[in-house]
Amino acid sequence: MMLLAEVEVRHSRAIAPTRRVALGLTVLPIDPAPGWGPVLLAGMVAAMAPALENDLKTDLYDLVDALEAGASIAQPRLRHRFQKDVIGLERSVHSLVSDDSQLYFDIDDHALPEVNALAAVYACAAIPLEGRHLAFRCVRKALLWEAPLGLDFVAFVLGEGGGFGRWFVLPTDEQWAMRLLGYGPADHPSVVQIKERFRERVWAAHPDRGGDAEAMMELNKAAAFC
Repeated sequence: MMLLAEVEVRHSRAIAPTRRVALGLTVLPIDPAPGWGPVLLAGMVAAMAPALENDLKTDLYDLVDALEAGASIAQPRLRHRFQKDVIGLERSVHSLVSDDSQLYFDIDDHALPEVNALAAVYACAAIPLEGRHLAFRCVRKALLWEAPLGLDFVAFVLGEGGGFGRWFVLPTDEQWAMRLLGYGPADHPSVVQIKERFRERVWAAHPDRGGDAEAMMELNKAAAFC
C-alpha cells in the first residue's frame, strides 16, 4: 500500500467542557494539480457533511468562502475554536492510500463530524497559494456527495473524466447554477456579485426563516459551480 495523503486532526475529548480543534502533521501533495491532498480533504468533508445539522452546514459554506478569500475568521466556528496548540488534545488520523488498482479512504470518525469538517477546510487554507483555489473547489463539490467514498467520488471532485490537470466544470452545470441565481446568458456578473446573490437567496430560502428546504438544497448544489 502507498500513502498518498494524510491529515492528523487534534481535538478535545468528547467529555471536555471546551470544544477545540487543531491540525497536527499533514501530508497534502498538490502536484500534479489539484493533487492527492485536496482529494483527501474533500473525502473528509464528504464523509462528515451528511451528519451536520443544517445550521452547521450553512456555517461551513460561509467558512469556506471566508477562508478562500483570506478573511479574518471569528471564533468559534461550528461550535469549535480553531487553534495551533495541540497540547492535551486527542488525535484522529485520516489517510488516502492506494494499491495497484484501487484507492482507499481511511476516515477516522471517532470525533464529532464538525471537528473533521472544520479541520479539512482549515487545512485547505494552509495549502500553498498555487493550489489553494483547486483545493476549495474539491471541498465544495464534496459537500454535494451522498454515496460511499471511492473512485467515483474521486472522479466527481476532480471533474469530468477524473484526471489531473486543469479543473473541469461542465458548462451545463454552470449554466444551470447561473439560471438558478437569476442570471441569463447575456449577464456577466462578477464573483462578488454572484456571492452576494447566492447569500441573498440562501437567506430567503432557509427553512428556519420559513423558506423552502428543497430550494435550499438546490442553492447548495449551485454553489459548487459558481
